[in-house]
Amino acid sequence: RIGQERETRAADAVAERVANEQDRLALEMAGYAAARTGQVSLIDALQRRADAEPDDTTRTQLIIFAARLARGQADLSAWLDGGLAVAEEPWRQLGCAAGLLEFGQPRGGPALMALARKPDHPATLEALNWLQRLVGPMTETVGWPIEWPTKGEPPDEAFWDSLERFWSQHADSRLIADVLDRLYIPDPRLAELRRLIHARKKVARWFE
Repeated sequence: RIGQERETRAADAVAERVANEQDRLALEMAGYAAARTGQVSLIDALQRRADAEPDDTTRTQLIIFAARLARGQADLSAWLDGGLAVAEEPWRQLGCAAGLLEFGQPRGGPALMALARKPDHPATLEALNWLQRLVGPMTETVGWPIEWPTKGEPPDEAFWDSLERFWSQHADSRLIADVLDRLYIPDPRLAELRRLIHARKKVARWFE
């Protein structure tokens, strides 16, 4: 709920949960809440917990949340580049590759593609999922026709050729920033619409 409401007043409680939570799902939820609050003070907590974690999907998420929170507020480039180079920690690699894109760095795209094309990499399918989540909206923005593979099926060479051509021709910091803003920065008009819908539902109960 804190994450959904972007409740900045709960930053201290979120930081405590990120630092001490032992349940893996609850830790991911705490990381999500931290990223949604927009509080710079929580970046360090996410980094420290990600560095201390076992190498699994929760670690991936913590790294991505730290990068998402840091965009435009702190420079995590060296941290992300360093984690990407650690081949012995594949889930950290994935988090850092996707994190570079979430941070607004174009080199995150080729890094994710490289992981998604390694059939023996434990995070291959997840890397492809993050590509579709982050790069998919970019291809739609410029009208680049590309058909993403059915979930669980490996892409063919024609897909990779198309995606690489798109990246070389269109992917830059401005396009990435525009897409990230659309994905993560709330539109005040949409927030007002949701508030009105909630109020309408509440009032409607009085007449039932």
